[in-house]
Amino acid sequence: VLARELDRNRQFRFSFDESLEDMLSRRLLALTPSLLPLVDRIALGASHDVTVLINGETGTGKTYLARLMHDYSPRRQHRFMAIPCGAITANLIESEFFGHAKGSFTGADRHKIGKFAAVGEGTLLLDEIDTLGLEQQATLLRVIETGEFEPVGSIETQKCLARLIVASNLDLEQAVERGQFRPDLYF
Repeated sequence: VLARELDRNRQFRFSFDESLEDMLSRRLLALTPSLLPLVDRIALGASHDVTVLINGETGTGKTYLARLMHDYSPRRQHRFMAIPCGAITANLIESEFFGHAKGSFTGADRHKIGKFAAVGEGTLLLDEIDTLGLEQQATLLRVIETGEFEPVGSIETQKCLARLIVASNLDLEQAVERGQFRPDLYF
């Protein structure tokens, strides 16, 4: 039911006499009234083209909130993609993010486009960002700071045009203090 509602609402048209907050309130009231106190924050995240961190326990709707921000953002005409970072092994995460060149590692029998390129100018949700190792965090930081990346095994620099939303069920500030998360990436 939720998936059908998301598909139906993804094709909405903005009403000129209704504010973003009013539209969000109406949508949340019908589906998840418990999220109504977050309307102002969701509207703020949707209307500004910046990286957003969504923090909350497992099962609290972080992916739903990210999709909602995308659906009400200026990027709503473009793709929304979610990457479950915790479900991808450490040795394949960069290939999933950035793609790879044919022959770049065992099993790379063809060129693969990564999610950062495939999403285009849309929104990319990096779910469970806290599961990334420090090396992958450094690579991700470069993309956030410069917008540039190279597919695995390639020397061709590509530009990331996507907006990033990241999600975690851990307190990343405490992860920084424990040395498990890069402070510059958290910032």
